[in-house]
Amino acid sequence: MVLGSIKQWVKKAQVVVALLLLSLLSPAVIGSELSDQTLSLNVYDQVQFFLDKSNELNLEAVKNKPFIKAPESKDSNLAFGYSNATAWLKFELSNAADNEDWLVEVGYPILDYVELFIEKEGNVVHHFDTGDRKPIDSRPLDHRNFIFPVMLSKGEKATIYLKVKSASSLRIPLTVWNKNHFFEKDQLRLLAQGSYFGILIIMMLYNLFIYFSIKEKAYLHYVFYVASYIVVQASINGFWGQFVAVNPGAFTDKSIVLSLSLVILFGCSFSVSFLNLRFNQLMAYRTISTIGWIGGSIFLFAMFAPYELSIKLSLIFAVIGSIAITLTGLVLWNYHGVREARFFSIAWVGFLLGSVLMMLSRMHILPDNFLTENAAQLGSAFEVTLLSFALADKFSQMRGESRKVEFKAKQSLSQVNELLTETLHRLEKSNEIKNDFLATVSHELRTPMNGVVASNELLKTMELPEEAREYVEISENSSRQMMELINSILEFVDVQSGQSRVKKELIDIEGIFHELQNYGDQKVGDKKIRFTCHLPSKRDFELYSDYEKIFSILKELIDNAVKFTNVGEISLGMKRLGSGELDDVEFFLMDSGIGIEKIHQEKIFDAFFLVDGTAKRKYGGIGMGLTTAQSLANVLGGNISVESRFGEGSEFKFRLPLYALRT
Repeated sequence: MVLGSIKQWVKKAQVVVALLLLSLLSPAVIGSELSDQTLSLNVYDQVQFFLDKSNELNLEAVKNKPFIKAPESKDSNLAFGYSNATAWLKFELSNAADNEDWLVEVGYPILDYVELFIEKEGNVVHHFDTGDRKPIDSRPLDHRNFIFPVMLSKGEKATIYLKVKSASSLRIPLTVWNKNHFFEKDQLRLLAQGSYFGILIIMMLYNLFIYFSIKEKAYLHYVFYVASYIVVQASINGFWGQFVAVNPGAFTDKSIVLSLSLVILFGCSFSVSFLNLRFNQLMAYRTISTIGWIGGSIFLFAMFAPYELSIKLSLIFAVIGSIAITLTGLVLWNYHGVREARFFSIAWVGFLLGSVLMMLSRMHILPDNFLTENAAQLGSAFEVTLLSFALADKFSQMRGESRKVEFKAKQSLSQVNELLTETLHRLEKSNEIKNDFLATVSHELRTPMNGVVASNELLKTMELPEEAREYVEISENSSRQMMELINSILEFVDVQSGQSRVKKELIDIEGIFHELQNYGDQKVGDKKIRFTCHLPSKRDFELYSDYEKIFSILKELIDNAVKFTNVGEISLGMKRLGSGELDDVEFFLMDSGIGIEKIHQEKIFDAFFLVDGTAKRKYGGIGMGLTTAQSLANVLGGNISVESRFGEGSEFKFRLPLYALRT
């Protein structure tokens, strides 16, 4: 009897203990009372949760599961990290206010699947099924966050069940809002977000325009870096899903990891380019470049890899890259005195500080508040702005260095000009001395040569043996060639020194052609060449120019033709070009000689020019004949040109203006 009583008491005790444990594991739903003074309410303290690791339970099944009260925390948001389980949350609302329109906000817009059930008196009266993997029109309100309307009459109660599953971090901030107050508050939040994104976009466009102006690649890397970071923040804050990926797929989640990997890539490439690390710090250049290429590899890897793995890799290397870049900037600023590292280092320190504050709040070390919630955005806005200042400072520094280089270049150019002027003066002086020397020597040579020529003429009148007459003839030919050479030198000196004057007179065309015919016949000598002069058939003009200079020019052209023609014909002619008072006349000399290669035709009028060394030995001369002829033609206001085919002959054209015309 006693033993039976003891067994009954034990059973009753077990039931009591079980009920106590059940009450501890599954406490009663603590209600949140809404009053007329309630504008917004964080329901964290009233939330209970259950993690469905099977991901198969529905609402009816979950109701029988043991919900656990959210633990006490400095954070006012429920977070489970990266989890494959489905999170079920529940809390109770009771309305003691006259207002009936309330909103439940889930303030983390990158949750994949979000379902909300509103239960009144044991019955589900509303069910909403949405998430960032579903079209934007699946949301009850068109908003970047998940906003659910809840209608509660005064004195009415409702139990709210929330089902959440996501490949991203399972973070579920819950707020109940007075509907009117929500839209007022949301306007301020939109204004803050608009200011933030406006700063980033303005800085990006401003530096893009500068890049187009100066083509400095650091500006382009900065633009890509800011653009990538804009996509990261737009995705995290829900604007990407609201305005861009309105019909989302897996890419909505991947937009964060893909853009974050590009932030790593372009942040590193910008740092390498801006700080000129290849020359300023080789080890840092290799380290940061490697991190950047890893970021680019993550971009490709994330297209196929699971989101959880790729986002963790992106976050790890984003932190490593930020620390490496910041330390590099500080070292270059403090130990190497690199000027552009000042703003750069401060900017990255601000960015790191904002990121650290955000991560500490996510780890529940710091409480959630305006500063920790927006630390990353505040830090990035500070960084982007200061980096733009750093680019402007570098541009100013480049302009200063450019001005210094320009000033030094001008100084050097001035010195070179002075040196060139002095050298030119010396050359002119040297040229004058040379011309004076040539003129003096030529005049001095002319006097004895005149005596030799006169002696030869006298000897020819005397009775001499045949052998002696041959020697006299050789002496006469040699002295005549010597006199021609001396005259050519004197003409060259006169033209080069600018002392040659034009003696304008009526030219006897028949006379000059007759004289040139005799001269040509004499120059041809025993060569198998026919030399002919052709007077123009129609001479309805009179030429006023310098007879001696025209004769000298044509004589030099004949000398040149005879020198390079062994057989065939040389012909001299003249024609009038046009029929007006400002027309020209043209003397032309054609030969059947060796011709001139095209590459040498422009150079044959240069002083002392010979095609090769053998020409001087084979044909003689010192290379001044055509130079003197062209110079004399220029003095007369004309010019000489040549057309030639190598191996077939040449045609020289001496063009001269008609200064007066009488028909």
